[in-house]
Amino acid sequence: MAGAADMPAFEGLDLRHFQETRDNEYSLDRLGRSGLDKAVVRYLTKKAEDAGTRFRKPKPFSGWITARSSALAQGDAGKPINLVASPILEDGDSFNEYHAHAVRPTDQEDYFFALHLRHCFAKHGKKLENSNAETSWFGWLKKGRIASLVQSWSRD
Repeated sequence: MAGAADMPAFEGLDLRHFQETRDNEYSLDRLGRSGLDKAVVRYLTKKAEDAGTRFRKPKPFSGWITARSSALAQGDAGKPINLVASPILEDGDSFNEYHAHAVRPTDQEDYFFALHLRHCFAKHGKKLENSNAETSWFGWLKKGRIASLVQSWSRD
């Protein structure tokens, strides 16, 4: 039962951060070729912090949950995840040469795929906190105030 007064607060990854109902491409960022690349992380952190300032009430960027592409591509329960590098090369704020997608199979519902993607990140992921953030990523998660979650993967 959810919401009981004596029940502890949920401390897992919020499913809403993994849902995408516009199409079958779930946005990710690559943080390096074979591991975390500090220059790429600095670049994407700056972009995420800048994006947070564009909200009517600015939102801080607290960090990522990262997972290796090999772990995501394998998926779980015999459901591999199709990962596609898809750099955004147009000029302006949306430019992101590290952009990628997880592609939802056409025979899967968006809700099921979001559950599967969240499960894979929860099982194989690690937190990477933004060192510029005032509080830790998990502090924001527990308080339900995560402004931005960018699911990220490293190319093998």
